[in-house]
Amino acid sequence: MRSAAPFPSLGLPRSARPRSSASCSPPLPPSSASRPWARAMAPRCDHCQETNMNLDFRPHDAHVHLERTASGSTNAAELVAVMDAAGVETAAAVVPQPMGSDNSPVFEALAEFPGRFVAILKLDVFVGTVVGTVAELLDRGARGVRFTIFDDADVAWLADGTVAPLLEVLADRATSLTFHCRPDQLRAVGRVAADHPDLTVFVDHLGRPDVASGPDTDQFNAFLDLARHPNILAKTPDSAFFSAVAAPHLDLVPFLERALDSFGSERVLWGSDWPVAEYKTSMQPVLTVLEGASAAERRAVLRGNFERVFGG
Repeated sequence: MRSAAPFPSLGLPRSARPRSSASCSPPLPPSSASRPWARAMAPRCDHCQETNMNLDFRPHDAHVHLERTASGSTNAAELVAVMDAAGVETAAAVVPQPMGSDNSPVFEALAEFPGRFVAILKLDVFVGTVVGTVAELLDRGARGVRFTIFDDADVAWLADGTVAPLLEVLADRATSLTFHCRPDQLRAVGRVAADHPDLTVFVDHLGRPDVASGPDTDQFNAFLDLARHPNILAKTPDSAFFSAVAAPHLDLVPFLERALDSFGSERVLWGSDWPVAEYKTSMQPVLTVLEGASAAERRAVLRGNFERVFGG
């Protein structure tokens, strides 16, 4: 990775902040007012595509997708242009679910754009050669594996020894395992973390909360309960997909606050989920919450935690 360098503000200076009006977003949820992350927050305009925080570092994005386009090339060049426009330095990239275990777009991006991507693998864990495959791909520079299990009716294979040799390799190589799962599968994720305490485990999208139901649900509490496992880290949700309101997606704020309260700023990472998300607005709810945080906490969520896990 290149060294950090200041970059143009992701948004408007505080003096140019738009005033509340009929076109502005509703106030922050009442539950946010007394929380430590809510200090100094102000309303945002739905139509405003920018944020109101000046950062003195370049963020890293913990969650993007690279795929092969109809022309046969990858979408890496498009993503690099979007990252450059947003001032983002590096992204952890994985292929989308329809590509199965074809990780070639990610490795092509690593070769074409050195220092801009970290490779996260998709694997067929039921193939007998998977341990050898992952070892080879880690040697080529991959930094983790992603399990997408939210469509699986039965995840007993996580605990019956099927993937234990694979997880031991990941732990031995100081790499990571990411789960994209349903809320009812979070307990199984916790068991994996408990059984493999030396393995870094990520949970995507804050465990896929039902935002319409609010944060005071058994499902979201099951996600927050994972914070008792010190080796579990959380990635922020895809703002456009999980939010029910327009940017800056303020309905996600209570979920992000509680994640930060439970996991701490040292175990939460921002991830855009590009190209599913609109890159320009994907960071807005995170920055809204982090306005009330210290400079060190902001840097941890947006850059430092990424570097600690993936190297930098």
